[in-house]
Amino acid sequence: MSPDFKGSGLALIGFRPARPNTIGNISDGSSSTIMLCESAGRPEYYIGRTLQARELTDGGWGNHENNYGVDGAILGTDTSPGNCMINCHNDGETYAFHSGGANHAFADGSTHFLSETISATVYAAFVTARGESLTAAEVSPW
Repeated sequence: MSPDFKGSGLALIGFRPARPNTIGNISDGSSSTIMLCESAGRPEYYIGRTLQARELTDGGWGNHENNYGVDGAILGTDTSPGNCMINCHNDGETYAFHSGGANHAFADGSTHFLSETISATVYAAFVTARGESLTAAEVSPW
């Protein structure tokens, strides 16, 4: 899905305003598009499986304010961007207490357990509605 860009100054910096996405906008297949994934542990903060001293301030796992993007992290740190996509840390990234990965709900209604060793390019392909700016291999991750 597209970032939520808003405001009258967007044209000045080369962006178009965001428009709502419909199921018809998912041209690379609803079975290849993540709609929802785990973001466990909040407001406590974890790097890997290690609880950190500080807490996160962007809401618990079910809070509408805990949205996030796909930046990845360097394994074992909270440094972004990086190629670790799942279970790296829970500050704005996919995170679960399951060994080896996290659950994801796809636009077609299916659920899949994705491995924490998934490549960053394949994971990025799963979160786009149209496979924009991605290679053919990235658009068809299955």
